[in-house]
Amino acid sequence: STHAVRPIIDTSYDFAEFFVFKSHADHDAYQIDPIHQAFINDCKAYWDSVKIYDFE
Repeated sequence: STHAVRPIIDTSYDFAEFFVFKSHADHDAYQIDPIHQAFINDCKAYWDSVKIYDFE
């Protein structure tokens, strides 16, 4: 694929995911879900950094 090259665009990442939750309660439940926690524990050794953009 082609990528736009402009100074404003953050190109410091290789992978992105986008999640939409129906409520704050759903988001909070996801954060402590055992499957999510297992994913973090299993994969965090492969990450140099994590960026979170939280918006409503």
